[in-house]
This record gives sequence, structure tokens and C-alpha cells, in this order.
Amino acid sequence: MSGTRLKTQHPNNFQREGKRIMSKPYMALLLSLASMICFGQTAVEEELLAAFNQDQSSRSNGGVSDPCGDETRRLRVLQLLAEGGIDTPAGKYYAAMILQHTPQGVVDTQITSKSAENYILAYFLAKAAAEGGYSDGKWLAAATYDRYLVSQGLPQKYGTQFMLNPATGFMEFSPVDPRTTDAERSEWDVPPVQDTLRRFEESGMAQSPRPSLTLAELSCSNPESALP
Repeated sequence: MSGTRLKTQHPNNFQREGKRIMSKPYMALLLSLASMICFGQTAVEEELLAAFNQDQSSRSNGGVSDPCGDETRRLRVLQLLAEGGIDTPAGKYYAAMILQHTPQGVVDTQITSKSAENYILAYFLAKAAAEGGYSDGKWLAAATYDRYLVSQGLPQKYGTQFMLNPATGFMEFSPVDPRTTDAERSEWDVPPVQDTLRRFEESGMAQSPRPSLTLAELSCSNPESALP
């Protein structure tokens, strides 16, 4: 008795066919998700870049002229960080620069930061930006670390910070930890202390007193007023 032989497929053929059929919608989904993530990162980075540009333009004349803007930008950066939205090296750099300009206040005759912990947060962001390939993050990491130390009444490590002496109106170079070597500074794109002091003298800032800043000029009681 003869019969028709059914053609069978090897199990591996079914697996290959299944992968071929399933791969198209699966890959489309992956590409869609990747596109959404990339778009989200780009939107956040563009927002941070705009905030960074505002931060820099407010200091174009060398003054602290936008305390409400500083506070508004700082709060927005903290919100984005809490949401996990700052993922790119450039975005981390912009966020670090904004956080290092935390609004200040006056205690007795000393200008102090209202939120010094933002400086150390800025340090970690700048360091992560540098490690992610954003080279400008190196100097900023050193500067934010120095600013945190100075805000705590400690000597700075790298030698990036000048502070205004309210009693005299002159900018002064903050004390530096003598244990830090120029080789360590070079790793973070910071020049030797002697070069920093020479550039400071050549800039004329050492001979140009600044007007005294009042508490109102240094702080912001209504951050919402800076919103666009």
C-alpha cells in the first residue's frame, strides 16, 4: 500500500522562519522605542543648553545679576535629575554649570551659598560629563569641587576660585591646599597656580573693586518671576 509522503521540515527550519516573521514587528518596536528615547534626550539637552546660555549671558558683565533666574534654573535641573532625564555628557555639563551658580546670601560680612550641596552635585555631573567624552567637563569638575570646599571654609584643592571680599570690594584668591601638585591640576585642565594668579593680575580684576552687593541683590524671594 502506497501513500503520499508528507514533506516535513526540520525543527530548526521552523525556528528560523519564526525568527524571520517575528523579527520585523519586534525590530520596529525597538526602533520606535529607541527613537522616543533619543528624542527625549535631545529635548532635555536642548532645554539645558538654553538654560546654560541664559546663565552665561547673565554673567557677561562679570556680575551676579540674575538671582531669580539662577534659582529657577537650579530648581529645574533638580527636577530633571529626579526624573532621570539628564543622560548625555553635554546635558550633564550644562546642568553642572547651572548648579554651581547656586544663589548666595550674606552671613555677617561673608558671602555664602544657600545650598552648598549643589556644588558637590555639580562636581559629580561635570566629572561624569568628562568621563563621557565631554572634555570641558574636566575643568568644571575641578572648579565645582573647589567651590564646594571653599563654601565649607576649607582650602581649595586645584586653585580655580576667587571670592569677593565684601569688606574691601576686591576679588581675592582663595587659599589652596599646598599638597596638590601641578600634575594633578593638569589632569583636570587646570593651569599651575602661578599661571592662574598671573592671568588674574593681567585681567585688571585685582585692581578694580566691585560695588557691594546687598542681600536682595544676591538672593531671590520669588523664583517664579524669572519664568518666561
